[in-house]
Amino acid sequence: MKSAADDITPRFLATPFVCPHCRQFARQTWGQVLGTYIPNTLGATSSFDVTEDQIWLSKCDACQEKLIWKCREMVWPHVSVAPEASADFPDGLRADYEEARQIHNCSPRASAAILRLCLQKLCVHLGASGDNINNDIQHLYDEFGLGRRVRDSMDILRVVGNNAVHPGEINLDDNREISIGLFRIINFVIDKAISEPAHVDSIFAQLPENAREAIERREARAAAGRPQLEPPSS
Repeated sequence: MKSAADDITPRFLATPFVCPHCRQFARQTWGQVLGTYIPNTLGATSSFDVTEDQIWLSKCDACQEKLIWKCREMVWPHVSVAPEASADFPDGLRADYEEARQIHNCSPRASAAILRLCLQKLCVHLGASGDNINNDIQHLYDEFGLGRRVRDSMDILRVVGNNAVHPGEINLDDNREISIGLFRIINFVIDKAISEPAHVDSIFAQLPENAREAIERREARAAAGRPQLEPPSS
């Protein structure tokens, strides 16, 4: 069974998806709303069809809470379905990420543009100059050893974010899966560029001192271009 971490975004007439109320991946029951006309003067009421307004309800099987949809868009609850920021998200970027989350339901394009800004700030945080985001991504790949998938992920966010504010071939309003995917991508970059190195460094620091020194000597020889074998350890 999938969890909220999969972030299957709610879509009109879809089932199952992650409920914004309980954050469970659950089946949804759908129904269209009909109205009752109540005249201003006393008299019998009569039903009328509100099909033209395209008002629908979906009910989560897990928590029994309802979502309201109008013209194929979820209008209530006002809860972001985008994933939360990684625990190691830099404090200086977290506010931008949260702003992108909060406006995503209303404007995926604006959300993508803010995430691109967030990526540009992240590049500076990681040691790039910040003058040109395209060059910054390549610099981090070349100089800091970020893997190809991290570089490709950053380029995805850069390109889609650019398309959000300039005419392009990617329509985020029609493809919410891509816009939600941008949040997962920047969290992936944070995990690979910040969280995992910090975890490895923490464990490395707990190795015996002589083992750490031997590794550092090996790295120094490799940097000098004179590979030598360490004497066998006892």
